[in-house]
Amino acid sequence: MTDVPPATLTAHGLDGDLARGFAIREARQPIQSVGLDAALMIHEDGISTEEAVGYVGRWALATTKEAEQSVRFVTDPTWRAYVITYSAGRELVDGWVAKQ
Repeated sequence: MTDVPPATLTAHGLDGDLARGFAIREARQPIQSVGLDAALMIHEDGISTEEAVGYVGRWALATTKEAEQSVRFVTDPTWRAYVITYSAGRELVDGWVAKQ
C-alpha cells in the first residue's frame, strides 16, 4: 500500500504526507489491540467500565473522552462484536495479502 501515489490522494481532495501517515500507523501498531484487551477484561475478567476507561486511557494514550467512547463501543450490544474485526482483522488481511 505504500506505493499509492500522492496524486491519487490529492485527486480526491486529500492533502497530507503519505510517508508520515504510514510511519504513524507503524508507530501505533503496538497499541492497536488495547480496545480488544479492554473488551476481554470487561467481558471475561469482569473489570468495571471505569477500570477499563483507565486502562484504555493509559495504554492507548487516549484522552478520557476517547477512552470512554472506546469502552462504550466494546460494551454496546450492537457494536461490541466488531472490536475483534478492528484489532485482529488488519493482521489477518495483511497476512493474506502478503501471501498473494
